[in-house]
Amino acid sequence: MDNEQMIESGYIYVLQNNAHDPYVVKIGLTRHSPDKRAKEIYWGATGIPLQFDIAAAFSVGNCVRAEKIIHQRLATFRVNPRREFFKIKPEIAAAISLETCTLINAKMRIDPPEILRFEREKAKSYLAPIPDILGIEESKRELVRAKLSDLKQSPVGTSKLSPKQIDRIRILHSIFQPVFDISLKEIIESFSRDLIPETEIIVWENMAKVFLSFDSLPGYNKSQKMEAFNIILASSGQPESEMDQIIKNSSLEEEAIEFLLSKYRTGK
Repeated sequence: MDNEQMIESGYIYVLQNNAHDPYVVKIGLTRHSPDKRAKEIYWGATGIPLQFDIAAAFSVGNCVRAEKIIHQRLATFRVNPRREFFKIKPEIAAAISLETCTLINAKMRIDPPEILRFEREKAKSYLAPIPDILGIEESKRELVRAKLSDLKQSPVGTSKLSPKQIDRIRILHSIFQPVFDISLKEIIESFSRDLIPETEIIVWENMAKVFLSFDSLPGYNKSQKMEAFNIILASSGQPESEMDQIIKNSSLEEEAIEFLLSKYRTGK
């Protein structure tokens, strides 16, 4: 291999980020380790909240030319002409990249590209764990069975909400505005009825995160968003029989329902 080839040799990488759409990938080059480059991009960009995962990476004899050709081939799917991001399935981006690197190496009469393997970062749950504020061991809890008719709603003001908790409830109220008509005063009063409102607030914040994921999808009207909300609400603690009935009666397509359930189950 001559000096020019040595200078130009490197790697093509396809990166994903859990903070982005799953079909948004970054395709670039590096003359060093793709793993090191992925970390450099993360630490060097204040606008990226999560580290990048390497979806695919290949060695190539001329990484500058390979990147240029790949970007040209995928130009239709480029998100921004000034950025190396493309909205396309990662598998397709990887296949185009490998194909391009293979052709370049063949023309340079060098070995086929090495397919690099990296351990993907496990996506951390976006949902907050529900704290056991009571701090009572499960074995010491007393199970009390009561008739539904005997249950009474706790009065408003059972718990005093802190200013921070009220602010969090205000945000929840804003998020769920598209799907239910309840005043801010009413929802604050509702939380104040809880013996331990912090637990309930966290449950609703987790529900809000899942709802926001759905609400950001295009093409759904208010009625469908209400159905999505009901499925999320059922996921947070309804009996399985009621959950099944809500899903059965929903007009949402199967993919949308699975999207909601998956978001709530995994928090990703």
